[in-house]
Order: sequence, then structure tokens, then C-alpha cells
Amino acid sequence: MVFPQSLEALASDQLGIFVRKMICISTYLRACVAKRREDIIRQFGPDPLYQDARQLEALGREDQAREHAEEALKRLMEQPSLRALEYADEVETFFLNVVLPNAPIPVYPPVSS
Repeated sequence: MVFPQSLEALASDQLGIFVRKMICISTYLRACVAKRREDIIRQFGPDPLYQDARQLEALGREDQAREHAEEALKRLMEQPSLRALEYADEVETFFLNVVLPNAPIPVYPPVSS
């Protein structure tokens, strides 16, 4: 399918935005998962039988979201289709509404100048 130049540029910009978002989300969640694991080991020891169930549930949620972000990024890089952009948007929405409010690493809004 051939796009007019302006639509092609817009699609490219949109793709670039989503790729950057997915990289940021994936990187952030990787750090969250690592921090959550460190906290669990520090609090309960390395034996998983003694780990707190709520902590493990949160860890699983963050790890699953990280996998979704990486999958969305992979789809965007392999085939930058409209469906891939929609999937990336779904991942971003899930991240912002479900994962981020309960994540162990605080995220502050950017400072406006």
C-alpha cells in the first residue's frame, strides 16, 4: 500500500513514538522486576516457600507486563502495521492503569519548563 508523503511521515512518527514508549516501558519493568526480587529476598530470604504471596503476585504481574511490552516492541519492529500499533497502545494503557500504580519504583511526571 502506498501512502501519500504526509501520511507516510505521520505513520513513521507514530511508529517511532510507540517504539520509544515500548522500550521505556520494557526497561522500566525490567528494573521493577529486579527490585521486587531483591526486596523479596531481603525480606523473606531466598527460599521461595517463605515468600509473601502478594509480593509474588505483583512480581508476576510486572514480569508479564514486561513480556507484553517486549512482544509489542517485537511486533512493531517486524511489521509496523496498524494492528501492531493498536497492540502497543493496549500494552501502554495496561501499563499505565494496572501496573504502574502498584509498581515498586516511583515514576514522577516530567518537569515542564
